[in-house]
Amino acid sequence: MAFTKSRAFVLKRFRYGETSIIATLFSQEDGMFGAMIKGARKPKSRNSGVFEILNNISFTYNKKENRELQYISSAECINSFEKIKENLDKLSIAYSCIEIMSKAHYYYENSQSAYQLLDNTLTCLNNYDKNIDNVYIYFLMFLSKCTGHFILDKFDNSETFRNIDSFKSIEKVIDLLKELTNINLKDLEELNIEDSLYTKTKQMLLEHLNESELIPFSSNVTRAISQMKFKQ
Repeated sequence: MAFTKSRAFVLKRFRYGETSIIATLFSQEDGMFGAMIKGARKPKSRNSGVFEILNNISFTYNKKENRELQYISSAECINSFEKIKENLDKLSIAYSCIEIMSKAHYYYENSQSAYQLLDNTLTCLNNYDKNIDNVYIYFLMFLSKCTGHFILDKFDNSETFRNIDSFKSIEKVIDLLKELTNINLKDLEELNIEDSLYTKTKQMLLEHLNESELIPFSSNVTRAISQMKFKQ
């Protein structure tokens, strides 16, 4: 019996039976999948507290793709992001990110870039003391890149395009997005964005992610678009 060791974020969890948990994990190697953790809710279980939503965990399992649920044999928490869980504003952003991540991927659709994006996003959100909203639009913008439809690729920078009214109305948003592509994550906390520009940028990013043709080039199956409607 060959066991695989990996890392994952806990996106969802549900009670099952008297002592077990069913969790949705987003893993580094295998993407998103469902897992059964038997006895995790027993008081003396080694997995007690490990499979909390947002936790980044290390785990071992015997992978079988024909299973509806994978069975976790052992696990430990690497990062519980305590500063996020202690702050309601941070927690709201974090939950929005993991909800979108769960809707933007099929089960076993491997995307290490998306895993790394979520890791970077939650780490920054955990550590920042100000301008935490910056993390959310950073996440949305680079998620569009991870899915194969980078939002900045849709805009033509020719002078002809710049002269039309539709471009002028979003020019500041595009300039902000370009700035975000070149900024170091350590400096993102220091970037001050006007409320109106932030709201417009967030709305444009969510609308882009919700477009019906937004299907990742890496996917071998057609995405269920109805699954991808993200809250604004």
